[in-house]
Amino acid sequence: MAEARLRRSGYSALRDVICLYQDGLLTLRGTVPTHYLKQVAQHRVTDLEGVRGIRNLIEVTSSFRQEVPAVL
Repeated sequence: MAEARLRRSGYSALRDVICLYQDGLLTLRGTVPTHYLKQVAQHRVTDLEGVRGIRNLIEVTSSFRQEVPAVL
């Protein structure tokens, strides 16, 4: 149910987030490109029935790299 909510969010990056549920604790794992999407993922699953806590272990891995000019 949690993963289905993330897939319907409209953000393609959230489709690869894995949700593990045990004893009222929902754990989110995976990678997203921004801190904003990490927060969106957590917000999308906060009101699920039976979830008493969320452990957000999603890692932010930006694909942006600043290029350093070569010294000539």
